[in-house]
Amino acid sequence: QPGTVMKKGIDAMLNELDPYTNFFSENQAEKALIDRNGEYGGVGCRVKLREKQVIVWEVFPDYAFAKADVREGDVLKSINGVPLYGKDMDDVSVLLRGSSNSVFELTLTRDGRDMTKNINRMQVVTKSVPYYGKLNARTGYIHLSTFGREAASEISNAIMVMDKDEKTTGIILDLRDNGGGLLDEAVNIIGLFVGDGKTVVNMRGKSSKNTRDWKTMMKGVALDKRLTILVNNRSASASEVVSASIQDLDRGVVLGQ
Repeated sequence: QPGTVMKKGIDAMLNELDPYTNFFSENQAEKALIDRNGEYGGVGCRVKLREKQVIVWEVFPDYAFAKADVREGDVLKSINGVPLYGKDMDDVSVLLRGSSNSVFELTLTRDGRDMTKNINRMQVVTKSVPYYGKLNARTGYIHLSTFGREAASEISNAIMVMDKDEKTTGIILDLRDNGGGLLDEAVNIIGLFVGDGKTVVNMRGKSSKNTRDWKTMMKGVALDKRLTILVNNRSASASEVVSASIQDLDRGVVLGQ
């Protein structure tokens, strides 16, 4: 395909330039923007590929698929007549997403029976914190999947909710498989645990224009809580900033790979 040839040619040229410059296709750029903004026009679901079939893995409440009674385990067959069998995740995402209030025809199979539904796309808001809860009366757990634009606020809210009945004395912040996101939100998250006015990131360049310090500005909401951060070999970028800063400031313990 011409697009594949172009992509390989551009990647090869950039590899000769330096190890840091990468080309994002339109679909990759859109995905990166969605990860950071946390909003997109779509149907509100997660899908998996199994033996070249597209399976609905999770349906988010109150969004387009839920309103149309699309269920977990349904096999998605086609969208507006375009077969989904054998397509990769990027192609499936492009077909499912679109502007809010746009309608498409979906054919699916459930328990061996084919059915067709008209799906009205909606504005989907994804959360940086997909789950939080208490492991016991005094220990809270927060899973941060990405550093979106409301990540620090979502963590702050999670802590306040968990503290309502009985105040937590320890927080486990799970950054495993978190590939990063907005640096400002990483700094804000550190501020929740260390308070404001702490320098956590320095950027130095050849000119003064490329010199900047990032200081925490968020009011601390968990200054007295024990903190443990979980990481693995897929915790990158902003996750590294948070875990390294917490370690450098001797504020908590980092566990993992």
